[in-house]
Amino acid sequence: MNDRTNAGLWPWTHALFTLALLCAALGMISGAISYAKETRVAVASQSAPARRPPSTAVVTDLEQRLTILNVKLDAADKNFQRNSQLIQLLLVVTSLYAFALGLNSYFSLRQILDGAKDDSKRAADSAKESINNAKGDLEAFRDSIRSRYPEFSNLQGNLEDLLASTRLVLGLDKDWAEYSYSTLSEEHRQQFLIAEARVAGLEVFRLGSLSTYSDDVRSIYRALGRFYSSKFRSDRDRANWWRGSVYFDAAREAKRQPSADLLSDIGVHYLQVDLSSRNDEKRTPEQILEIESLRDKAEHLLQLSLDLDHDEPRALFNLAWLVARKGDYAKATALSKRLTAKTTWRPGERKKYLCWTLFNCACYQLHAPDLTDNILEAAFSLLAESRRVATEDGILETWLARARTDGDLDRLRSASPDRLAGLLA
Repeated sequence: MNDRTNAGLWPWTHALFTLALLCAALGMISGAISYAKETRVAVASQSAPARRPPSTAVVTDLEQRLTILNVKLDAADKNFQRNSQLIQLLLVVTSLYAFALGLNSYFSLRQILDGAKDDSKRAADSAKESINNAKGDLEAFRDSIRSRYPEFSNLQGNLEDLLASTRLVLGLDKDWAEYSYSTLSEEHRQQFLIAEARVAGLEVFRLGSLSTYSDDVRSIYRALGRFYSSKFRSDRDRANWWRGSVYFDAAREAKRQPSADLLSDIGVHYLQVDLSSRNDEKRTPEQILEIESLRDKAEHLLQLSLDLDHDEPRALFNLAWLVARKGDYAKATALSKRLTAKTTWRPGERKKYLCWTLFNCACYQLHAPDLTDNILEAAFSLLAESRRVATEDGILETWLARARTDGDLDRLRSASPDRLAGLLA
């Protein structure tokens, strides 16, 4: 039904119900009048009885009263029948009224639902129009940005290319601090320099602050930090160390919560100054103060890395070396044992750290004040295990070259030269 039909239904319902009430009222009034007339007639017909002998006076009076009572009962019965009919009529009318109310509610609800559907359709059409307009505005904005900044035209592709160019120093199976720059070919070094220039072009967009790109940007900055830190280790040009520091700081800022591996990278970077100058015959007081300050910073960062990842291998390896440089060989040994106890390794990590951790741990044993038989036996056992791992990892020649020249084994050479010579054969 349409709105006009729905609007006209309600007055007819009220009219029907009112008419029924009027009929019922008239019926009741008519019944009451009829009942009163019949009673009055019955009483009047008996009000003037014929004269009878006194002996029958009592009987006659009782007969008159009985007749009046019967008339009243007949009138009451007729009135009851009329009232029953009226009640049935009222029940029928009430049912019709309830049915009409139900129809009215149904059509009212239907009208509301139809109105809601129309409103929803208009809202959906408006939303679609807004979305289409927004898409058009976005496309116009993209075209404007692409015309002004060509680097932004294929941002995700650019980032993937940059990651591919810099991934060479993120997956090395050797310690990046010493081998990253030295193992790169000249072609790869030039690729790094080109990648650096492209990163500078994207810097205007502050991509590191965007959650969508922060991980990729962090990896790129981290790779560039490793590149210049290891370049400093190779050529000892301090400008390269500072440049590496800038990139490591940028990688740290690209993520609110730095990862354990990034913190350990920065810690190792701070140790590069100490490592690059450890063969110098004499350090100036200024160099000594700077190196001690950098050691403290490195120790703090390496510990933060271990707080985030209890078994981070780079942090364990370098923190053990650092505390050993400070003379705390007991702590260095404890950290090394945590690393050698690892049973699961990420790709390339075992080859980087396990062999040399065992080797360093053997050297830490030799710094005890007294070389007892137990200490010598522990040192030889660690060296033998280190050689076995080096053989498995295919780096035995590198291991032998270091073991034959490492000054930390001098006490072992003096104490058991024949046994050491056999191990190094």
